[in-house]
Amino acid sequence: MAEVDALCPTKPRSSGLCSLVWSSMREAFWVDCSRGPIPSLGELMHLLDSASGSHCESPTTKEQAMAQRRNLPLGPNSTLTEGDVAQMYCGNPLEPEVEKVVFVLKLALCLLAYGHSTVDAEEIFRCVCHKAGLPTPCVTMGPRDMQACFGAGPVHLLRCGRGIIADKMKDTAQLAICIECGHTPFNVRQATAFLDSIIAAPLPYGFAMHCVALHCALTCAAFCTYQGDARDALAVALVAPFVIAASKLCQSCPALGPMEVLLVPFVIGLFVPLVWEYIVPVAVDHISVMVFSLLLVWLPGSELIYGVYEIKMGSTTIGGSRLVSTLIQSMLLALGITMGWQVFGSNAHLRVVGNASAFVPFQGRHSSIDWRWIYGVGNLVMIPFTLARLHVRLRDMLQPFVIIYVSLLAYASLTHLSSLPNPMINVAATFIAGSAASLDECLTGTPAVLPLLPVIIILAPGSGAVKSVLLALQTGHSEFWSTSILEGTTMAVGMYLAFTLWRPVLERCNMKRAAEAGAKFSPRCPHPVHQGFDSA
Repeated sequence: MAEVDALCPTKPRSSGLCSLVWSSMREAFWVDCSRGPIPSLGELMHLLDSASGSHCESPTTKEQAMAQRRNLPLGPNSTLTEGDVAQMYCGNPLEPEVEKVVFVLKLALCLLAYGHSTVDAEEIFRCVCHKAGLPTPCVTMGPRDMQACFGAGPVHLLRCGRGIIADKMKDTAQLAICIECGHTPFNVRQATAFLDSIIAAPLPYGFAMHCVALHCALTCAAFCTYQGDARDALAVALVAPFVIAASKLCQSCPALGPMEVLLVPFVIGLFVPLVWEYIVPVAVDHISVMVFSLLLVWLPGSELIYGVYEIKMGSTTIGGSRLVSTLIQSMLLALGITMGWQVFGSNAHLRVVGNASAFVPFQGRHSSIDWRWIYGVGNLVMIPFTLARLHVRLRDMLQPFVIIYVSLLAYASLTHLSSLPNPMINVAATFIAGSAASLDECLTGTPAVLPLLPVIIILAPGSGAVKSVLLALQTGHSEFWSTSILEGTTMAVGMYLAFTLWRPVLERCNMKRAAEAGAKFSPRCPHPVHQGFDSA
């Protein structure tokens, strides 16, 4: 029998191939239903407590611990290693504190990389430095970089990747809250281990599931965000796979990474006129619905609102640079669409308007569908896909879903049932969303920005910026600063008012939850160390 098996190697090879295909499919369609790498608040505070940390740490010295971590990257997508930072402190008065320096720098890079605003990240950074016993830092944070210096120590110029990864944002914020509200000093080595587990944790959705969520979110945007009909959604669904493929290609190839903001709109401008001409022949005013639905997640809406918010909070340089970045990104998106349009769309609407044009038509369109269906029913479908696209875990979706749904319903009600002007509606809608998100943070510890970002994405304030650039390309006149910046400012004002009013309440809630958790686990009283995470 062994000789027969040796002469027929196809059977094990086939089973090995099937196993490889099956494992690849499982990885591609992976959905994480766990609670993540961070334990419950009480147990996390217990493990971070310096007194109880001696039960958990190995007896290695600081030098040996740093030697083991020498080649680990300092943060997400950072080329600098922990060993590089430690080497900068050789002979420096802060050399005994190098473990603390490495931890706070890594925490700051994670806050930036996973989607926190620079204002909030700076505040958390200063508070954690105080808890760690480090000198008061001089720090400036931008969207993708930061400069920091501790007393007489060296100046750190650090860069990181930038994105919105909601599950890691929540876990990082939870860790920071435990440090801010916990005992002083805290166990730095245990905190660094938790931060490493957050960075190393896999994303909650596999590659294919994330692509499916993005495809569904773009398709739903034609109906929910831009109030199109079934024909618009069909056109978006047909073009979306090519757009997603272009985006993933740019993300997987470092050389093409900076080209995403041009390549994605180029693909949109390339395929939309084909679908419009030969598959979904509708009126010319449907084209803007198709184009902007496909651009939904690349619109600079969050950058626009973050820029105004940071200026209001005192970060004038960073906020101003964000607004300039919004303008440049809008120009690149508009140019990319126009370049792609030249291939098949330069004469596409000749049969409709009677003359050839090399520009993208973007006439406004009045929806014939009742707004109650759009905001009451359509968002029931769109919101979960938008949250999945932002990497919100399945078991963490309920509270953000309720907040987003209620906020969008309030926005629609104010728009259609009140006589308020649009700027006041924007202020009121974002104030409601910010207040609901802050209340959720008081109750659960989830960062308020997490449910607020999908509201910004679905309301799409960045589409006005791209429209103003397209208008400038066609007529030579632009209303970017008078319309797009005003729209972003009104939304940022609502967010600012909500966060400012809720900040004292949030601080008291965090201290109360930390005190209750500390009393439950009594970390400074002798008791057995818990070895596992809560199953809740």
